[in-house]
Amino acid sequence: MKTSCRTLNIFVITASLALLSAGCSAVEDEEVPKPSASGTTATQTPATSSSPSSQSPGPSTPAATPAHNVDTSDWKQFAFQNLSFKYPKTWVISAEDCKNCSPETANPYTQWNVITDHGFIVATFNANDASDTDGDMDSYQRTVLERIEHDGKFATDTVFMAERFVSTAPGDGVKTHDSFVMFVGDAQRVEDRGSQPAVSVFHPTKDQYAMFESTTQLPEAVGIDPDDVDEQAAQLILESPEYQQVKAMMLSLETTTAGK
Repeated sequence: MKTSCRTLNIFVITASLALLSAGCSAVEDEEVPKPSASGTTATQTPATSSSPSSQSPGPSTPAATPAHNVDTSDWKQFAFQNLSFKYPKTWVISAEDCKNCSPETANPYTQWNVITDHGFIVATFNANDASDTDGDMDSYQRTVLERIEHDGKFATDTVFMAERFVSTAPGDGVKTHDSFVMFVGDAQRVEDRGSQPAVSVFHPTKDQYAMFESTTQLPEAVGIDPDDVDEQAAQLILESPEYQQVKAMMLSLETTTAGK
């Protein structure tokens, strides 16, 4: 009887070890992520490349989404006077208050409206401009969102700017606008503005005053009230396709006459 018990105990232990071994094998046979050739696991999302052009910008780094990320290979070219720039093939450029005008027939001071495929006039372009700040008595508090040195071969140093600004009426200090603008401007003029109203002009040639700036319809195209652009709303504009397209368009601007 003792021998039989001993034999039974050995059998039980052996069976238990067999079950335990089978249990371990079952765990090992479960779907466990296996390393791929790139070092990630088969069930993980592959690691993003460290190349700057493929990284997603953080919310606090608007300049990390450069316009060269926008594919302009199929864009159209607009040329007027001694200036030209690229624009999306589905957008339209139309002369303001001038029916059937073309770059060949329009007068030198014609304003050209840049219209998206959804009908928003997101920017205006003037090869020659006579605008001034007469009647604008507001003071401006400007926050620079993005600034890029422009290489358009102009007569003076030029920058691309994106700003959020708050304008305040004189006397009672009532806020009149909390808005957004992007433009091409003379670098020195930009530095000298202070809190004063200013016209965003640049100089393709020494005596030429040109303008290329966004309109209040750019925020509207993103779904934002153009008179209520707080910091969060400004960030949404910077991250929008419309902003990137207008930025690429403005940075493509160049003169056919070397100004320097």
